Amino acid sequence: MIGEGFLPSDEIRQLGNFQGMSVNLSTNKSEEIVESTIFLKLENGDPLILGNQPEVLARKCAEIYLRDFENSSNYRQITVQFLQGDPTNPENFAMQEYTFETSDF
Repeated sequence: MIGEGFLPSDEIRQLGNFQGMSVNLSTNKSEEIVESTIFLKLENGDPLILGNQPEVLARKCAEIYLRDFENSSNYRQITVQFLQGDPTNPENFAMQEYTFETSDF
């Protein structure tokens, strides 16, 4: 289901050597406002790759995902989340989050 909003491509996995990936699509409609966001969650990437310039990596991941997702024009934003778990205590994790307007790509 790559390209349909369910699974990011392996190209994204390889960018940060991510162990897990998932996507959630969200649309909230109120009276006159429609908020629509793609949440791209990337888990347990290589700390050396993430440590340099995570915002640049997040933008590249967003760019690749939007390129491959045929319905990306239906969404206003994409949020890229980097999650790093603690192997000794699974309840501990760190998260970095970057949000971009899809119209910027």
